[in-house]
Amino acid sequence: MSDKYYVPLAEAAAILRSRQPLRAEVIHFWETEGATFPAELMNLRPSAVWARQLATWRFEDVLFADMARQARLPTFHYTYEQDQFVSVSTLKRSYVQPVIATGLDRNGRVITKRQRLICRPQDHERALLSDLVTETGERVVDWHRSRFDKFYGLGTVLDATAQKVSWGNTSVRNYLGLLSLFIAHGVLFEDYHGGESGIKLDTFTTDIFEPAFAVIEKRFGVKPLIVQMPWNASLSLYPSESWNTQVLASTIPHAA
Repeated sequence: MSDKYYVPLAEAAAILRSRQPLRAEVIHFWETEGATFPAELMNLRPSAVWARQLATWRFEDVLFADMARQARLPTFHYTYEQDQFVSVSTLKRSYVQPVIATGLDRNGRVITKRQRLICRPQDHERALLSDLVTETGERVVDWHRSRFDKFYGLGTVLDATAQKVSWGNTSVRNYLGLLSLFIAHGVLFEDYHGGESGIKLDTFTTDIFEPAFAVIEKRFGVKPLIVQMPWNASLSLYPSESWNTQVLASTIPHAA
């Protein structure tokens, strides 16, 4: 499975750099599909790409930053702030009620506290993430972006809304556009066969991701570059200021 859809971290940057002549072909592919290639990506350096709805700072973001550093790639964050909030998504629930890791107890267990940015998430089902407002009147998007800027703040952040509209805003079409970016522009760090969503991701993986992957691989003769992210429950936590995130992955607690 890993060999079919994923590339080793140690090889990702070298493969990406060897493919730079394909960048023009990717842009041409967008044009033939009637989509507008984002101007912001035209001159993007070969990058490690992190695709989440919001730019924030969870332990999984810490791990991504560390893996990108190991690969010697600059980071690029592809967000989608106009996605809908759905409570069945553990990631989206964490956006409105983040669980903060404040430290470790004397037995080495993680001490956590839940911060209720929104007290009744069920009242906001299908609302746009960009429209969600905390109990104190701050946009949820801005709360998370302030964490990103404070704890990390490196690399480029671009919202994918225009891309999704350009491709027709359907999942299958959008994944053709998204995965084509990892032919020559960047390396995606993700896990489509596990991770936080677990078995809830299975239908998406088999019905959307894998068919789109096959189309893009056939179109360009090489597969999209994806580094498989590891996962454990602690990666969903948000480190508090007491965590020394400057040492990155070595600070991540491992939940049982």
